[in-house]
Amino acid sequence: MQATLQALMNKLPHPEADELAALLAMWPQKDAELQKLVEDNLGELLRQFAINR
Repeated sequence: MQATLQALMNKLPHPEADELAALLAMWPQKDAELQKLVEDNLGELLRQFAINR
């Protein structure tokens, strides 16, 4: 999943990419709140990725 998020980050506009980079930096902490945030927003990230392709 982290590789997918990294690929999305490369396609997102600057502010969103910065937010995703911050999330990725925290990923190794296996924070349940972070994981839920990512899961809850994955659909939107995928839509943004599709729009920016």
